[in-house]
Amino acid sequence: MKVSMILGSLAVCKSSLDTAKRPNRKSEPTLGELDTSQGKRLLQLHELEEIRLDALESSRIYKERTKTLHDQKILKRKFKEGDLVLLFNSRLKLFPGKLRSRWSGQFRVLEVRSYGALVLEGKDGKGFVVNGLRIKHYLVSEKREEASTVSLDDPPTC
Repeated sequence: MKVSMILGSLAVCKSSLDTAKRPNRKSEPTLGELDTSQGKRLLQLHELEEIRLDALESSRIYKERTKTLHDQKILKRKFKEGDLVLLFNSRLKLFPGKLRSRWSGQFRVLEVRSYGALVLEGKDGKGFVVNGLRIKHYLVSEKREEASTVSLDDPPTC
């Protein structure tokens, strides 16, 4: 009997040349006639292949679910000309202040270009081009409450 390994699973190969040379001998055993140790090993290999395929399937399902959950949390940012935006300052990572914000400015969008590029109006009035991923909307509330000041120098008298 000739047994060969093919990509991690056993394959039983019958050779017609071996039986032609030895006509007195019995033909090679089939898969059902294999002794118990070979049959058990073949069964274990099939079970192992099934477990591997189940693991691949569950991994694929997990990746799909994770992707959908991640994609739900991504905000679609659409900018128009005249919007007020904040710019992310990535260079601040080198020397961060404890409470310092990495978002700077209040810039106005002058132009929306292709592939997410934006032209913002700088403090000097000139425009500069930035990547749209570094921008977020600046949300301004229209009504402002009047602030009251309390002097801490003089305690109130009773």
